[in-house]
Amino acid sequence: MSRQPSMREICIHEAGHAVMARAVGVLISHIEITPDENSLGRCHTVASRFNKLSQTDWAAVFYAGFVAQRRVNPNCRLHSLDLENFNTCLKGASPAMREAVIARVEATIAARWDEVEHLADELERCNGLYSLELEKLGYWWPAPPVRDSALWRSLTG
Repeated sequence: MSRQPSMREICIHEAGHAVMARAVGVLISHIEITPDENSLGRCHTVASRFNKLSQTDWAAVFYAGFVAQRRVNPNCRLHSLDLENFNTCLKGASPAMREAVIARVEATIAARWDEVEHLADELERCNGLYSLELEKLGYWWPAPPVRDSALWRSLTG
């Protein structure tokens, strides 16, 4: 019988999803720490942007919560809904592609661990955050565009 994750683990898990989503350029509408029949929390994205992601980016976002949570509890298990979504995104992908996605998630979460922890602190304090609250925390959701990209040029004229 597995134990229920701590509030800290739940917040770290959802922050992991959010940080990975941000890394691939997805808008976050809100993050909530509210149990329902399928999960203990949710990271909500703006669907129109999210649907334009590649299948590997989608898979990375779904897997990132587990990777973040595993850093605070090495014995945690991959949530069944996240695993189902990860597998759906990578249906037909080679084992090498799956490993590449996992390695990318691990590297992103490790490189942005301070951001994961900071966001988890705020989630734990508030039980959820909405886009305006995320912006007030100093986050730009999604991540600012890469300089010299077409989006950057369109924003800066």
